[in-house]
Amino acid sequence: MKRRHNFIKLTAALFCLALAGVAISSCSDWTETESVEVEVPGPLEKDYYGYIEYLKQRREYKRTDHQVMMGWFDNSRKIPGSQAHRIAALPDSVDMVSLLYADNLSEYEITDMKIVQVDKGIKVLYTIDCVQFKADFDAAAEAANDAGEPFELDYKTELGKFMDAQIGLMKKYGYDGFTVYYEGISLVLLTDEEILEQEAIQDVIFGRVQQFDNQTPGKTIIYEGTPQYVIN
Repeated sequence: MKRRHNFIKLTAALFCLALAGVAISSCSDWTETESVEVEVPGPLEKDYYGYIEYLKQRREYKRTDHQVMMGWFDNSRKIPGSQAHRIAALPDSVDMVSLLYADNLSEYEITDMKIVQVDKGIKVLYTIDCVQFKADFDAAAEAANDAGEPFELDYKTELGKFMDAQIGLMKKYGYDGFTVYYEGISLVLLTDEEILEQEAIQDVIFGRVQQFDNQTPGKTIIYEGTPQYVIN
């Protein structure tokens, strides 16, 4: 009797396992993953003519005398993973945006630039970072010194090459202008010779900016830094 009872329990257990196997198999069939594209309609899809008229009014407003909104955009990510990485997703209220990385633009960035320039009337600038250039130059000189190798590059000469290359990006990508980030140093405790050296460095930077401005009117040029340390 006891053995028959155990046999009944074992049979019931096997039956339950069989049912579970069927359930798992069926569940697996039911929950097979499938990619589904979800399209979220944008303003153009919702109200094409209304949005076109809205953008026209925004462009007209930006040509008036008003308080300007400007921002900087970290475009180090070349393939967007979300709208946060898209220049085209900038708010319509932005008047000017300066890209932190001016060269080696991807097709996404070039396309987005044209969208905001033409549709939203946003001026796309880029940053000429003279502060970072100085840091990189000093780091290269220090590395050569640590290695016991001669470092024969002249700072003002290399700075001039850097400025020429950076300003050349205007035509390459169709920017509306650029910002010049240069901090300089306090002149209070400098000798006359050191002041002349700082003036020569600034002439390399701002001399080229002035030349570009004379030859290419209508572009936007903005200075970032410490204007009290700019001699001329």
